[in-house]
Amino acid sequence: MKTTLCCLTGILLLSLGCATNYHTVLRDPVGPCSPEQTAGGTTSGYLVVHPSWDVGYRIDSDYVARLPYDVFSADGRRVRHVAGSGPGFIWRPTSLLLAAGEYRVASYMPSLGHTAVQVQIRSGQTTTLYLDGSGNHLKKDVAAEKNLVLLPDGDVAGWRASGDPSEKAK
Repeated sequence: MKTTLCCLTGILLLSLGCATNYHTVLRDPVGPCSPEQTAGGTTSGYLVVHPSWDVGYRIDSDYVARLPYDVFSADGRRVRHVAGSGPGFIWRPTSLLLAAGEYRVASYMPSLGHTAVQVQIRSGQTTTLYLDGSGNHLKKDVAAEKNLVLLPDGDVAGWRASGDPSEKAK
């Protein structure tokens, strides 16, 4: 009886572990790459997200859709939902106008599971978040590597946000 109970408990725990979605949360916020603010006195900035490819929705090698993502405010309220794109050859990321501040972008990534990335929006600037591997071109500049936020799989998520915008200019 004791052996049966232990086996059933082990199977239950194993099945719960397999059914749980693992979450990847990046602690370093992604921010704009430019230290300068644009003129105009605006109190908002832009967020551009390159979401992951939807590898489960493949028609052929050239037709791959993008996954949806959500943008949450610092208090956890969902600010925007951006639907995944349909398949097609031409795709451009959505540019979202947001009030300056801290946000969290949540999306599913096939290689990492459900992922949340903190982003910082600054007035008059654009923050770009790469969830599809397309930001790896930024690694070519060795001096800039310390200012990059990397995903656990080594891909570039974007530029590291800093409290002092002039730090990136160094």
